[in-house]
Amino acid sequence: MEFYLPAYMKAVIEEPRAFDEPRVRSSAWQVVHTMLPSEDDPELKHYFLNQFAHIVGGKKRVCRKFLEYIATCSAYDQHARKIAEEALAHEFWSIGS
Repeated sequence: MEFYLPAYMKAVIEEPRAFDEPRVRSSAWQVVHTMLPSEDDPELKHYFLNQFAHIVGGKKRVCRKFLEYIATCSAYDQHARKIAEEALAHEFWSIGS
């Protein structure tokens, strides 16, 4: 995750229309969804924490900024923005964690 995630985030930000056309099609949500920890399934939560174990400090701050950007940018479909908001609400992405 640590290796591929920055490239996906960069692509989603640089070319939003390649991923989303609000109310027409959306695929940015797939990138954002990988950043949403599962609370319903302990195995999925454990998998997420293992995948994101090296996303700390500055890397985590950049990821949080990415999620904040997606959550507030109208260039992305509402579905992607909602998932970004849900991810931001999770304790994993809190400022102090």
